[in-house]
Amino acid sequence: MKARHLLAVTAMTAVTGCSVGGLLGQTAQAPGGGTSGQACRWLGEQAADAAQARLDLVLLVDRSASARDGQGRAWDWYRAVFGGEGTAVGDAVTFPNTRLPTPARIRIGAFDGEGSVEWVVGDLLLPHLTATADGYRSSYALNVGDCLRDAVGRAAASPPREPGSAVLGALDVDRAPATAPDAEHRLVVATDGLSTQGCASLERTAMRDLTIVGRIVRACQGQRAVPDLRGWRVEMPWLGHPGADRPQPRQSHRKWLTSLWSGLCAATGAHPCRIADGRPTDPAQGTPGVPVSVADPVIAFSSTERAPDPFVKKVLPEDLLFPTGSAVLHASGRELLTRFADELAGQAPESVRVAGYADDRGGTTYNEDLSRRRARAVGDVLRQAGLRGVRTEGRGEVAGNCPSPSAEDTKACNRRVEIVYRVRG
Repeated sequence: MKARHLLAVTAMTAVTGCSVGGLLGQTAQAPGGGTSGQACRWLGEQAADAAQARLDLVLLVDRSASARDGQGRAWDWYRAVFGGEGTAVGDAVTFPNTRLPTPARIRIGAFDGEGSVEWVVGDLLLPHLTATADGYRSSYALNVGDCLRDAVGRAAASPPREPGSAVLGALDVDRAPATAPDAEHRLVVATDGLSTQGCASLERTAMRDLTIVGRIVRACQGQRAVPDLRGWRVEMPWLGHPGADRPQPRQSHRKWLTSLWSGLCAATGAHPCRIADGRPTDPAQGTPGVPVSVADPVIAFSSTERAPDPFVKKVLPEDLLFPTGSAVLHASGRELLTRFADELAGQAPESVRVAGYADDRGGTTYNEDLSRRRARAVGDVLRQAGLRGVRTEGRGEVAGNCPSPSAEDTKACNRRVEIVYRVRG
């Protein structure tokens, strides 16, 4: 244990009445089963009235490749969030950038492409800091700071396991159990906000047109991808600052990004939402990099407003979607369409049209009806996944660009569904 944390156990129990080891079984665990540091262990050995926690703090660190520099180093998120050392003031530990009232529950984790959180500290309990001896109060505050520094550092240093970054998915956190009825629930997300997965993916969005923001928010709501964070305070004050060696957004892009996450945060029901583009703190001198074996799509930032993109066509053969002669989707076909809709929703499509086609077997009326019902079935899945303004039509036996009418591959080509869409970035 560090010298500044040494405090005689007998003196500690005499002054505070704490039962040492009372929460030893709840020591914060790091990935792999180890503890997240001596300071966290020290805090875990103090008695805490968990049922009366006044603060439920969740800190999530984006560990994707875009949040690191070319050497694999992450921002100094501890200093960005907390600002430095903490001091005991009344019954709280006060840092330069924030204040932690006690008793409190703290959870710290990292996320990347799948949006699921890997917890470095799953449930750290801070006991009530009362008016006890100055030596204990000072040691308490120092241990809190060192525990948080260690845990945040571990989260930032953990390598990404999945490609990309699913920022919205990571927001789906639970309230800590056994907190006071009037406890504050605070969610701090250390991220550049450059999501590349799900309905909020920005891979094909130029981040220039603010009208697209509302469409992305509505698409995410339609897909039920927006978590319920009513009763939470959400902070994302470092948007638009990817690591070095990545394309850097301009101020206009960061303004767009701030508008997007403000809209998504408001849609969660959280209040207040502190969303800004403040620059995080550079990695500490000598910080080691992390080998990154999974890629994060590079987001390029347009310097000028782009004209509307031409229409894009996705062709889906019949056998991927339907049994022969049926308009009932295969389960695999429904799954394929849902994944496609998830990807497309993040691009905020201006228009989506679904057209069904049939081969020349059967009569004209039968083919038109079958192609219409198939287009409608595909359109229903796209709408259920959150896409707005989807139009459908059946075109029957229209060959289009298929090969010779007598070839079998022509029939297979005709038995298809086309999804035509236009995206403006």
